[in-house]
Amino acid sequence: YTTIISNAGSGVSKYGNIAVNRWRNDGTRDDYGQWCYVKDVTTGSVWSAGHQPVCADPQWYRVFFASDRVTFHRRDGDIETQMQIAVASDDAAEVRRITVFNRSAIAHEIELTSYSEVVIAPPDSDRAHPAFGNLFVQTEWLEESAAILAMRRPRSAVDKAAWCGHVLAVRPSATGAVSCETDRARFIGRGRSAQDPLALDVDEDLSGTVGAVLDPILALRTRLTIPAGRSAEATFTTFMAEGREQAIQLADLYHDTYSARRALDLSWAQAQVELRELGISPADAALYQELAGHLLYAHPGFKGLVEKGADNTLGQQELWALGISGDWPVLLATLASADGLPSVRQLLRVHHYWRLKGVTCDLVILNEHPSTYLQELSDELLTTVMASSESGLLDRPGGVFLRRADVMSPADIQLLYSIARIQVDCDGLGLGNFLEFPNVEDKYVVDRDRAATFMDSSDGTPGETDAGPDMPVDVSGLRHFNGLGGFNDDHEYEIRLTGDSLPPAPWINVIGNPAGGFVVSESGSGVTWAENSYFFRLTPWQNDPVRDPSGDCIYLRDDDDGRVWSATPEPVRTRAPYTVRHGAGYSIFSHVQNGVKTSLRMGMPETDPVRIQVLTLQNSGTTPKRLTITSYVEWVLGVDREKTQEHVRTAMDPSGQTMLARNYFDAQFAGRVAFSAVSEAVSGMTASRREFIGRNRSLADPAGLSKESLSGELDDTIDP
Repeated sequence: YTTIISNAGSGVSKYGNIAVNRWRNDGTRDDYGQWCYVKDVTTGSVWSAGHQPVCADPQWYRVFFASDRVTFHRRDGDIETQMQIAVASDDAAEVRRITVFNRSAIAHEIELTSYSEVVIAPPDSDRAHPAFGNLFVQTEWLEESAAILAMRRPRSAVDKAAWCGHVLAVRPSATGAVSCETDRARFIGRGRSAQDPLALDVDEDLSGTVGAVLDPILALRTRLTIPAGRSAEATFTTFMAEGREQAIQLADLYHDTYSARRALDLSWAQAQVELRELGISPADAALYQELAGHLLYAHPGFKGLVEKGADNTLGQQELWALGISGDWPVLLATLASADGLPSVRQLLRVHHYWRLKGVTCDLVILNEHPSTYLQELSDELLTTVMASSESGLLDRPGGVFLRRADVMSPADIQLLYSIARIQVDCDGLGLGNFLEFPNVEDKYVVDRDRAATFMDSSDGTPGETDAGPDMPVDVSGLRHFNGLGGFNDDHEYEIRLTGDSLPPAPWINVIGNPAGGFVVSESGSGVTWAENSYFFRLTPWQNDPVRDPSGDCIYLRDDDDGRVWSATPEPVRTRAPYTVRHGAGYSIFSHVQNGVKTSLRMGMPETDPVRIQVLTLQNSGTTPKRLTITSYVEWVLGVDREKTQEHVRTAMDPSGQTMLARNYFDAQFAGRVAFSAVSEAVSGMTASRREFIGRNRSLADPAGLSKESLSGELDDTIDP
């Protein structure tokens, strides 16, 4: 059982090759994981035990990574929250102990709510079709143990049912019964996210929905009454079991606060025994853990001081010729003399340590020593590997690969540099020096005092044409009106949205021709593809009917007052009405905001794989408007963005109005060029998603719109 946790509190738990909870490797937003919401019922304030998912600004926030646990400690007003996370030493279980300290002079009532999107399946299958995979998970509630059990039903006669559980242990300071929720739509709410779930809007128990829900989660809620100057704690445990009987036994075991506390205590002893058996010090373990973070969350700074793979045009098929699959992250170690052998031995220990922790990578050791008759360095390298714990993994996927630069072409060497998540120059000085490289700092600094103000008529000054939250929907001119939409006289299905209204599921329009197509919902979200909607995706397909998140959109910013909105209801939703018209081969989004009428028409030509959007603007006010229009697209160029994003290379054409994108790594995409173009002069651009969105932010509040212009970064941006 492995738990991977980031400093924001995001991450994944795995049981062998089974993902327990849903996770996406997104180093920019970092918004998938297992959460604990904290709500001060006395004051109404809401935050999370980690930074994610609420992202509330604390008075202070500290994270401590140890060999046996991770501790999050923060202060919000008069309340301090401490969360300790550890893996049980004798069960396939993860324990999260939440301790809440009341630093005020009055009693506070604190509500704790856990949340996790349950998967119980291999990560690749979940990424391929999460909505379909959800259909095979059913849940049940064990009231006497305050536990939820989830079971993935077998899909064939040879499959076995997989069981997962989530249990809460509380001390007598808890008030009221523990409640549960396993229906994500009820917890999150349509069109909302884990940052502001519907379940936190009301001060009441969770609904208790269990069974064969369409989108399963594990959520438990309890309340703690904490006197002035005192503390209280609750422990959430997530576990895997081989069958229902074992799951019930584990639920009963970890419902006891003593068992949860014992698991945390034993985790320290287990960590010390493990380090002693491996022969590494706690300082080495900390170094290996830090290096693993840079392997999982790619950063261009760790590809070396010289970008030796920037001009690579080879792909995975050429990598196969080198005996490397390319299916796992690559750590490339280079050495030119025997002086680097101590570093190689250290990297072999790193690889072994990572395997024990459930982190798989290909360790490629490139011998750059000039060709000689005896090849002493090659022999020494082979001897070093065969004498290590990794000898059985030589030239195997997820193992160790020894390659000689003198028998490889320059293009093949460039290919290795281009695909490496981490590139280490083995100089014998140790990995500690490598982590002190000056080029690994994130250069996208966000100005917290940004000028951009996101329009919301409920708490800002409404524009002259903005609608209040209670404005009734205009039903005139629509046939078969169902409360949100109906058919108009132009044979279009017209949806009228006001306030935060949405249909119960995405209402989509599928538009295409023989060469490509796109899907667009009433919120403006969807996917665009060329030829094949699975293999040749240009933009992401989230397959999430609850959130329906965007992968591309058009922003508008009023440069006079800094207000920002989008041409579609998502990602920046305002309370002013939206009119969405789905027609045969087109969709139109109409909106009035800040005195500006917008109409966005989407469609495709008859034969070309091109999605065309025409944005029409009309100033309905009495004064001139200065607007900045920003087109945002997340590139996929393949099937799964997590696997393709680090291989996408971008450039601008000579006219400066078109961004080009290529994926040489995928042989099917290598000869193709994707593009995003605009008819007007471009005043700023970037191919870096991290620069535009900002770390731990969202498309509803991107950092890039607070700047006058963008950096112009292109090519190898890791997150394009």
